Amino acid sequence: MRARHVAAASMLAVTALAVAACSSGTGSGGKSSSKTVTVYTGFSGDQATRFADMIAPFEKQTGIKVTHVDIANVQTALTTRVAAGNPPDIALIPQPGLVNGYAAQGKIQPLDGVVDVSKLKSELVPGLADTTTVNGKLYAIPVDVSVKSLVWYPPAAFQKDGYQVPQTLEQFQQLVDKMRSDGNTPLCLGVESGTGTGWAATDWFEDLVLRTAGPQVYDQWINHTVKFDSPQIKRVADMFAKLAFTDGNVPGGRKGIVSTKWSDSILPMFNAGKPGCMMEKMGSFLANSLPKTVKPGTDVNVFYFPALASGGYQGKPVEGAGDLATLFTTNPAAKKLMQYLASPDAGKPWASQGGFLSPFKGFDSSIYPDQLTKTEAQILDSATAFRFDASDAMPAAVGTGSFFKEMTSWINGSESEDQALKNIDASWPSS
Repeated sequence: MRARHVAAASMLAVTALAVAACSSGTGSGGKSSSKTVTVYTGFSGDQATRFADMIAPFEKQTGIKVTHVDIANVQTALTTRVAAGNPPDIALIPQPGLVNGYAAQGKIQPLDGVVDVSKLKSELVPGLADTTTVNGKLYAIPVDVSVKSLVWYPPAAFQKDGYQVPQTLEQFQQLVDKMRSDGNTPLCLGVESGTGTGWAATDWFEDLVLRTAGPQVYDQWINHTVKFDSPQIKRVADMFAKLAFTDGNVPGGRKGIVSTKWSDSILPMFNAGKPGCMMEKMGSFLANSLPKTVKPGTDVNVFYFPALASGGYQGKPVEGAGDLATLFTTNPAAKKLMQYLASPDAGKPWASQGGFLSPFKGFDSSIYPDQLTKTEAQILDSATAFRFDASDAMPAAVGTGSFFKEMTSWINGSESEDQALKNIDASWPSS
């Protein structure tokens, strides 16, 4: 439920594509060919075109034909094909939990012996490879990533009022307080998203867990060995409440948060004369929701959502998302494509066109076409730990169910903080 996954897919279209792909015969249940590869992706529009451009050099160099089937709901289509014993050769999966589930079931191939795993791990942003390592074996290669640990702001208004970009979470809180005392509204925040209402609040929550408790506790929280009702997570809830619920911090207060669509919440920032809100914590995909008259990098820019100076994880964690290339078959051509994707150079054709961030640290940022993407790349390069969205990795009944619902109920005041956290814990599946 993030970025391009916010829109729901048509089940009829998914089924039709899955059936059509089953007839292509490149999976383990069909006729594998050393010169053809079938790849499932969740891309559409420009993303699908740019992914094709990304793999075009591979096709030219090897003579291997890559057919990419672009489906809005990859998980649904994969479930159909895997159950039928006829998966695609490769799938780009945005949920590490799904990858690890297939690994545990023996449905996908470990990449040891396919790529140089040690070299790959040393080249990726720290923490990325850990998310799909099961029993010491790597099962996926990140193809592209996005950054969620961003704060969007209007540089001109900051300069006019003398505000400095905060370097620590403590300074961020002080800046919020300063803006409010100056008569400005510090935060843009909306969580309305139809059946997914609440996810924007969970992103705040997750980033705060990373900063206060650190990546190890974050992982334990995902696995429910650390409960929502634990002191570590209650601390985060208190911090979020202070930021979001203090009178004057958000347009419309708590009711405004719940009633405002997540993609519209930044719009008051661009009010004529005086911004209606000054900072929006949201992922890089927010660029797709900016008004056409707003110039990214000039009218609006981003800074890293900072970590604590003391009393928390001493590092620069980044929450994000990405597409994970996973190998379902032993097709030699598919293995060659995985080797190609394991190189930083594979991303250059896409990076030059925009809408792409490389998962490799030290990637040549001069290739990116705009300053906003270059800033995000610098944030990635400085990351000490990358973690995927926690709610996407939790069981669906919790991650995209009770977590969304209870956050919304707490924000609108129909439940207390303690009750909301206890309710999430109680919703956790027993097995």
